Amino acid sequence: MQETRWFRRAGPGFASLGALAALALVATSVVAMSTIGAPSRSWVPPACDGLPGVSASTATGTWFRLDPRLDTGGALTGQRMTFGSAVAAAPQSWDLPPESFASGPIGGTILVGADDGATSDLRLLTAGAACAWDLAQEGSVVRRATLSPEGTSLYEARVDRRTRADLGVWRRTFQAADPPIRVMEPLAADARFGRTFTTELAWSPDGRTLAVQSCGADACRVRTLEPTTGRRRAIAIPSLGTMVGLTADRLIVRGSCHGLPCPLLGVRLDDGAVSVLEAAAGQATLVASDGGVDTIVYEADARGTSLRSIAADGSVRVDLGSPPTGQRLVPLAPGMAAAAEIAAGSILLGPLDAAPFTVDRLTVVQRLVDGRITTTSEGSR
Repeated sequence: MQETRWFRRAGPGFASLGALAALALVATSVVAMSTIGAPSRSWVPPACDGLPGVSASTATGTWFRLDPRLDTGGALTGQRMTFGSAVAAAPQSWDLPPESFASGPIGGTILVGADDGATSDLRLLTAGAACAWDLAQEGSVVRRATLSPEGTSLYEARVDRRTRADLGVWRRTFQAADPPIRVMEPLAADARFGRTFTTELAWSPDGRTLAVQSCGADACRVRTLEPTTGRRRAIAIPSLGTMVGLTADRLIVRGSCHGLPCPLLGVRLDDGAVSVLEAAAGQATLVASDGGVDTIVYEADARGTSLRSIAADGSVRVDLGSPPTGQRLVPLAPGMAAAAEIAAGSILLGPLDAAPFTVDRLTVVQRLVDGRITTTSEGSR
């Protein structure tokens, strides 16, 4: 199977093309995606007034995509973020430096981080792309960050600017008078994993637990934090690869593979027990429950022509049939270069031979309960 970078990196340690954007898990938004095109000119958002206001229940259909910007020799010179929503008149694009990221969307907002070699700037974009809030300028390198599910603070994974040593995870509120507080200590060295190349952050669908994934060249380890209780857990098993998602009691990961298909694994948070959910799965995404049990939807064949779902504990498996002709599953998982707010209990489907949210190529949402496919206008109602 030939993969593109839109779906999965070649391996957990390869931060290809500037470590492309992480994806936060969103369970509460209720809209769908439609065809878009990337504008040719970069737009720089003006500053918003006041403090950010994020509503996790806002139905906006917000999405973003990151594309590398290369010079004539093929060297990375920056990234272009294209983004839009059901309430925006047209998509916008924003040129960012090579070391940059985006996360979310949550409640119609996108968190954007950009480092110019001296400081890391953190900004929050509104759904209609009218303006952006300047959240912080940090002297250390903010490798990744994510909004809290309630939209009142953010969590930052930092490294030292000179040595790139891990500096832990920090929580920052939107009040300028509140200093950032470290909530997770620096990651300890472990020869089994080697140097950390990529870091990703993801929330469980219920918003109670934050997962911090750190990947070396071949394998990943994950630490979790429950902000309300302060409880921390660590999973460091060299046979585990990149994270698909986090449920209330399980971490869903791939095996330590370079390419697909690859084993799909469930790891219990209480005791670290590993179970095989699928011996050879293609693309996979965690689907937040709309009142039942969180499930994983995955491709059952190398070409992505057959989809299945499985409960996180492996108890229920359902054959979902084939995606519409010319489309395949778009995984909403940490480390992907495209993200969107979609309804709980739904999956995102994009063009088989192109990136999602590409002009003249439809990107849609499909509900699992009845298979209904919606476009932006239908899903926004």
